[in-house]
Amino acid sequence: MKTQLKALRLEKSVMDSLVPIIKRKKTNFSTIVTEAIEKYIEAQHFSEDIESGYGAWSDKKHPELKNGTDNYIRKMRKGRKI
Repeated sequence: MKTQLKALRLEKSVMDSLVPIIKRKKTNFSTIVTEAIEKYIEAQHFSEDIESGYGAWSDKKHPELKNGTDNYIRKMRKGRKI
C-alpha cells in the first residue's frame, strides 16, 4: 500500500484520550487515524446515498400503502395464525 506523509494537529485533550487507546489496542497512531477517516468517509457516502434516494418511494408508485404502512401490515396479517 502506498502511503503519504501528512502533518496533523490535534488538541492536547484529544491526544491525551487517544494514547491509552493506542496502547490498549497495541497499534499505532497512523492506524487509528486511518481507521477513523475510513469510517468518516463511509458515513459520508451513506449519507449521500440516503439523500440521493429521497423521494424515490411515493404513494403513486405504491398505492397499496395509501392508508399507511400500519394498515397495510394489519391487512397482510389478517387471517394468518401466528
